[in-house]
Amino acid sequence: MNTPGAPEPGAPADSGPGPHSPAEQAALRRVTERLKASFPAVDSDTVDALVRTAHEALRHAKVRAYVPVLVERRARIALAVIAAETRSSRSSGSPQRAETDPA
Repeated sequence: MNTPGAPEPGAPADSGPGPHSPAEQAALRRVTERLKASFPAVDSDTVDALVRTAHEALRHAKVRAYVPVLVERRARIALAVIAAETRSSRSSGSPQRAETDPA
């Protein structure tokens, strides 16, 4: 008889819930793809790094089913800040250039 929560005999070590389970990794890949599509102006490597950082922050979460959703929320908030700062710097930079450019 198996102990509740113990892996099935013969099951791979990473098949159960956890930060390295195939299901969680697949969910994180989908999260990353959605975020890249939602924030095309942000560098792809930045999106990858934010997802990794958010996932690492939740490495000890007991209920793994919610981890991908929480990772997406954290990364989306950070990406929104980056996107807003990028837009702000572009818009504030344009008038200054226009004033200094001889026309």
